[in-house]
Amino acid sequence: MKYIVTIILILLGALVQPVEARTHLEVDSVSVYRDRDSVQVGMRLNLNDVELSNSDLIWLTPRLVNDEDSIDLPTICVYGRNPYYSYVRTGPYSNYADIQIRGKRAPKTVDYVQNVEFQEWMQRARLVVVSSVTNSCGAIIEEEYSTVYVAPPYRVEARPIIEEHKQTMKGTAHVDFVLDKTDIRADYHDNAAELAKMRAQIDSVVNDTAATAQRMTIHGYASPEGPFRHNVDLARDRTRNLKKYIDDIYGFSGDFIETDFTPEDWEGFRRFMEQSDLSHKQEIIELIDSDMEPDAKLRRIQRKYRSEYRVILRDYFPYLRHSDYTIDYTRRERIERPGEYDTINAMPFEHLRPTTPLTQFKSYTPFFALKTNLLFDLAAAVNVEVEVPFGREKLWSVMVEWWTPWYVWHHNSRAYEFQTLGIELRRWFRSCRRGLPPLSGPFAGVYYNNGKYDIEWNSKGDQGEFNSVGATVGYSFVLHKYFNLELSLSAGVFWGPRRHYNGMFNDTHLIWQYNASTKYVGPTKAKVSLVWLIGKSNQHKRKGGAYE
Repeated sequence: MKYIVTIILILLGALVQPVEARTHLEVDSVSVYRDRDSVQVGMRLNLNDVELSNSDLIWLTPRLVNDEDSIDLPTICVYGRNPYYSYVRTGPYSNYADIQIRGKRAPKTVDYVQNVEFQEWMQRARLVVVSSVTNSCGAIIEEEYSTVYVAPPYRVEARPIIEEHKQTMKGTAHVDFVLDKTDIRADYHDNAAELAKMRAQIDSVVNDTAATAQRMTIHGYASPEGPFRHNVDLARDRTRNLKKYIDDIYGFSGDFIETDFTPEDWEGFRRFMEQSDLSHKQEIIELIDSDMEPDAKLRRIQRKYRSEYRVILRDYFPYLRHSDYTIDYTRRERIERPGEYDTINAMPFEHLRPTTPLTQFKSYTPFFALKTNLLFDLAAAVNVEVEVPFGREKLWSVMVEWWTPWYVWHHNSRAYEFQTLGIELRRWFRSCRRGLPPLSGPFAGVYYNNGKYDIEWNSKGDQGEFNSVGATVGYSFVLHKYFNLELSLSAGVFWGPRRHYNGMFNDTHLIWQYNASTKYVGPTKAKVSLVWLIGKSNQHKRKGGAYE
């Protein structure tokens, strides 16, 4: 037995042997600018020749150095396979790593652009990239310093500034509608001119290369004419159709235009009345300001002031059916300020796509694992296992397994029936040096199984119950954020009573022959299990350079 365990461990160790780390780093497109009170560093890091073992990490730290003065810029972290998945399942591996890249998904180049506050000593500084290979515990294995830039003699150049200003454009469109209709008709009354005016204002923003539209709002109004409930539907649907009219022309995204509506524009009605010279003007204003329901107000005005209402209906209400709109946008302005920018190096790096610092990260924390033994599946043995990690470092777990092939065929003369329930306590040997996440890496455990069986072939078979205890060794490989592949081998003792029988009368009766007992010492289980890690996603936000 001990020889089998030794062979298994040697094979597993061979599968996870680290490769030799190579940290040669090439840097090009280097630029260093001073803009007023800051220095901006830009470069392109070539990662083609960077290799590292599965359990290690490489930290790439740009550093400005001038004699005894120096400052480190934000660090880029290149993850080996194990720390990468540990990072995915438990959260950021380091509080100051800005980029995470892994294996085949790693980019060939990384564009790096960062700003630091200017200090006088930086005027003659050189730029060094420090490449540090560490294991997952943080111990430095190898370190290399590469000077990638030396500051030229000081000179002053003028550079323009691009400033962005937030602006808002407002307008009103008196789009008219057929009585009780909500669809937009460009040829109805003065709609062509009103819609053209609206499009001209939108075009002035959309076609301006220095402007970026951020949001548009449309607020539709209906007049108090007609029942209030009906006006609610008219104002809402007319506003939506005006939004659709604009969206169809410009192809705006669904949430670019925000809409709102007012069923009856009593405020606008009041403004018209204040400017009018109608008789009973003050009495009508008092009715407008009253707490009466909108329909009751309108009936009172219509009944008491008939001649004035005819003028209101003809001259005022059409102007209360309108849509107010705003367009929020930003406009960029190029400002020339000669002599305000001291340039350390004039090489442009606008072609670089700067890496953005990681401001939030979603990790996945497994609560338990759901498993199936693929070898049992191939043997048509339905099985399932549930494993729950526990302890401070999740170095312990408890696993419950159940499997039950229960098949009878060939006119009941053959049976493959087996039911077992077991529990296993495991210890994971997942040191920080390996950099593995929970429920992965090498493990050892002890188990207990209990069950019953009925094995029959050509009408002769055995029934019995059994107990089994033993030890397990294995290794769980990380496949994906949610999945592992686990290999394990168990050995122990298997014992229990059994009854031998013959099947008679087309196997409708099982005739007892004799009793016996079973005892076995040796390998008891072999598993190739697919592991599904079930948990929840956690959102991490970084504040002040650290994650919360």
